[in-house]
Amino acid sequence: MKKIARWALAFAAVMSVSGSAMALPEGVGYKVVLNTGLRKLPVGQVAFTWLEQGASLFNDTCACAVKWCNEAGLPSCANMLVHEELTSYDQDCEYRALYPADATLTIDPAYDNWGFDSRQQKKRVARMSAMQDGTNAVIKGVFQYGSVLSMAYSFTMTPTTHP
Repeated sequence: MKKIARWALAFAAVMSVSGSAMALPEGVGYKVVLNTGLRKLPVGQVAFTWLEQGASLFNDTCACAVKWCNEAGLPSCANMLVHEELTSYDQDCEYRALYPADATLTIDPAYDNWGFDSRQQKKRVARMSAMQDGTNAVIKGVFQYGSVLSMAYSFTMTPTTHP
């Protein structure tokens, strides 16, 4: 009887979560690894939350809030605002939040974006440009910290569970 009660409670907990909270990539944490040339350094995990669909005459984007947490040393978190560019064949941000898709990702330059550098320290992100692979949901790109004149670091964001 206890086993049935546990299963019923687990089912009720899963069903009580809203649909947007279960959506991907929202339901998936991504492990971030920076490539410094000689070494690949893990610098925490990120999680995406879909905010809104932005439209302009030439370019539609999905705005996503990013929470980047690093557990090395003293645990801390940083925030970014990322825009996912929509393609002509896929114009719905809510649908894209459910399934990974081929996409171009950039940060919002008007927002104060922060991340973690190769020394595990919180640093302002001046530029980010990345691509997501729709098949395996891996995101690869480049970060520039401090200013757009600083050295660029390539990174990989790998989902901790396959979407």
